[in-house]
Amino acid sequence: MHRNSAVVYDASVLFSSSLRDLLIQLGVAAVRAELYRPKWTEQINDEWTRNVKEKYPDISIDRIERTRALMNKAVRECLVTAYEHLVEQIELPEDPDDRHVVAAAIKCSASTIVTYDLGHFPHLRLEKYGVLALSPDEFLLMLIDEHDDGERLIANAITTIQTRLKNPAMTMDEYLSVLENTEGPNLTKTGGRLRKIFGLSTKIPVAVKERSAEDEQ
Repeated sequence: MHRNSAVVYDASVLFSSSLRDLLIQLGVAAVRAELYRPKWTEQINDEWTRNVKEKYPDISIDRIERTRALMNKAVRECLVTAYEHLVEQIELPEDPDDRHVVAAAIKCSASTIVTYDLGHFPHLRLEKYGVLALSPDEFLLMLIDEHDDGERLIANAITTIQTRLKNPAMTMDEYLSVLENTEGPNLTKTGGRLRKIFGLSTKIPVAVKERSAEDEQ
């Protein structure tokens, strides 16, 4: 990934409150450091907020919408617009409903889509658009391995989040356990690297229950 290139966050990686918190906190730092530029669309926002509402009906709509607004405000120039005309040109028969994500990536000249749904974005389909789909684990490891300040920015983002957690408060060991046990393809490889960075045991402790969603807000 070229430095300061755009990176699109798919709805699937914005669903989990813990992973979303990390990606947004890291994204704020990445923009300042010109490491990469996080991008998403209001359509992507619609998708992850709808899924959160369905899975966590006890969470108020106002609370979820507040989180959405804070995300849009936190990361400078994060929203991609005027991409809709590209959707019909995109070949994505594996999941046509995800063509809007690729369209947004093309519009903002993104190098990468971060997604749990790798099967929806096959390499051969995306190659013609100059875009690569990576899981969150792959994306974070790439930042650590390919950029001198990637490790520092990720470690700082992790520390910032862990120290502000109140509901419940977590040790660094517990917080990394939450990330390592996130639903879907989790962050086990990144978690192992981070444990070494923070001088913690590489043995994953018993999973700590993830915050129900939006607890950090």
